Amino acid sequence: MSKIALVFITLFGFKAYGQNPIYSTSTSTYVEGSHFHRIISLTPNKTMDLDCPTIDQDVDENDGYKMEVEKSYSGSFMYANSWWFPAQSQWAVVGLGPTASRYVIFMGKAIGEDTIKNFKKRNIPLKKDQLENWNNGDAVFWNSEGGASLGVGTGISPFHLGAKYTIKGSWAHYVEKVGPNKVFASLINRSVQSVSVSAGILYVGAGLDQIKESIKSRSYEIDIIDEAHEVAYRKFLRGDEDALKDLIAEGSTSITPIEVIRGKGNLRELAIGVATPIYPLLSWRTSTNSSNKMEHGEASWGTVRDKYWGLYSWQTKYRAVFLDYRRFKQFLAGTQFSKEPNYDTGGFNDVQTYFGSLEYIFEADHGREGRLGNQLEKFQKATGLYQYCATIPDIKSTLRYHNISHKINFSQTFIRKFLEKAATVSSDDSYLEVKVQDTVSKMIENDQKQLCGKDDVAECNDKLVKKGSKDLKDLKNKMAELGEKSINSLEMAKEFSLVGKVITQSPILYRMFYEEGKGCGMSVQFEISGRKLSRILKTEEFAESENCFL
Repeated sequence: MSKIALVFITLFGFKAYGQNPIYSTSTSTYVEGSHFHRIISLTPNKTMDLDCPTIDQDVDENDGYKMEVEKSYSGSFMYANSWWFPAQSQWAVVGLGPTASRYVIFMGKAIGEDTIKNFKKRNIPLKKDQLENWNNGDAVFWNSEGGASLGVGTGISPFHLGAKYTIKGSWAHYVEKVGPNKVFASLINRSVQSVSVSAGILYVGAGLDQIKESIKSRSYEIDIIDEAHEVAYRKFLRGDEDALKDLIAEGSTSITPIEVIRGKGNLRELAIGVATPIYPLLSWRTSTNSSNKMEHGEASWGTVRDKYWGLYSWQTKYRAVFLDYRRFKQFLAGTQFSKEPNYDTGGFNDVQTYFGSLEYIFEADHGREGRLGNQLEKFQKATGLYQYCATIPDIKSTLRYHNISHKINFSQTFIRKFLEKAATVSSDDSYLEVKVQDTVSKMIENDQKQLCGKDDVAECNDKLVKKGSKDLKDLKNKMAELGEKSINSLEMAKEFSLVGKVITQSPILYRMFYEEGKGCGMSVQFEISGRKLSRILKTEEFAESENCFL
C-alpha cells in the first residue's frame, strides 16, 4: 500500500459549512522499524537420510548457528495543502515532503548463546580492529536512501484515491572479511524514480508502483595493513575512491580493483494491504514484483560482460507488533555475454551463458509445530513438490525463528533449450500436453491423499490435467512472445518475468519445470531449519541426460 494513503487518512479538522471549499494545511508522518533475526542451528538432523525426516529440537549450540541480523528503518514527512468541499463531502490534497530509509544486515556464524548476543551488537566495521572478532566469510550489507515525494489525492470519506512521484538516491555497501585484515568491499550508487497510484478504503489500500533505476558500483579487495590503508578503506565506504587510487599509484600491492558495474532496471509492483496508521503495529501485505534489469561490468583482469535478466516474485507478509511472517515465490532467468581474455593469443573469447532459478521460502520469527506443518502443506500445494516432506511431532515450546526453503538452480542447457522451444512453440506444442499428463501422474504418485482426498483417482487425474492444460495455454502464449523477442536481450528479460508469473502461479507447471530441469542437469536445495530445530538440509545434483528438456 502506497504511503500516500497515510496522507488521505490524516485528520484535517475541517468543519462542514457553506458551499465554498475550505482551505487548510496539515502535516503527515509515517515511520516504520523492523528487527528480524534469522538464526539457524547448524546441528544436522539425525533422520535426514529418510524420505520424510522427523523434526526435532536436539540442538547442540557447539555446532554453531548461521546468523542474519536484519535491521531496517524508514520514515517520511509530508506538508499538505488541503481543500474540503462540504456540499459534496469531498476533499483534495497536494503534499510535498522528504523520505528516508536505512537497511542493515549482518551475516555470518556464531557458536553459543554468548556469541549470538555479541553478534547482534555488531557495528559496521569502519576500522581494522572492528574486524578482529569476525570470521572469514562474515559480511555486512547496508543501504541508505533519501529523497523527496510529491503527492496528490482526493476522496469521499472513507474512500481515497491518489498518486505520488518520488525521486531518491541510494548508497549501498557490502563488506566481507576474506583474510586476517583483508576485506572485499563494494560501493553501489543507485538513483531511483517512481510513480505510484493507490486507492483504498480507510486503512485498506491497493497500489501500483512503476520504478526506474540506474546503478553504478565499484569493488575492491583491500588488505588493511596500516593506518593509510585503513583511512583509504573508510573513505571509500563514504564514496571517495581517490585515496585507494593514490595508494595503488604509489605501488601498493595490498589493494586490488575488482570490477566496475553500470546498470539499469525497470520494476513494477502491485500490492494490497492493511496497516495501522503512523506506525504499522498490525499489518498485512501481499505483492507481486515484475522486473527486468541489465548491467555492464568491466573487471580489472580484462573480462567485459553484459548481463540481462527478468524476475517475477510473489510475496505475502504480516506483522503483529514485533512478530513477522513471510511467504515468497520467485522465478529468475537471463543470459550473459562476456569477452574473456585469451592469454595464449592475447585476444578475447566471446562467451554466452544462461542462468535461471525457481525458489520458494517461508519464514517466521514465532510459532509452533502446527503452523510449521500447515506451511509445509502450503509449500507442497504451491509447488506440486509433494516428495519434499517431513514428519512433525508435537513440540511443547515455541520454535522462535524457523523456515522452509526450496531452490532449484537450472543449468545453462535447460534455459538455452527452453528458449529454443519458445521459438517454435507456435507451430509445435503437442509435447507440452504430454508433459502435463506425466507431471500430474507423478504428483498423484507422491501424495494421492492430499491431492485427491476420497475422490476417484481417475477423476482426480482428469480434473488436474484439465487444470494443467488451462495453465499451459497461458504458458504457451508467454513462450511464443519470448521466442519472438529473444533476439533482443533486454526484451527477452522482460518476457522471462512474464513467463515466471505463469510458472509460479501454477503448481502443475512449477512441478513440470522441476521434472524437465532434472533431465538437463540442475541442483536442488531443500531446507527446514530454525534456531531451536536440528537442521534438515537436502542437496541434490542431477546430471544432464540424453532426454534433456521436453
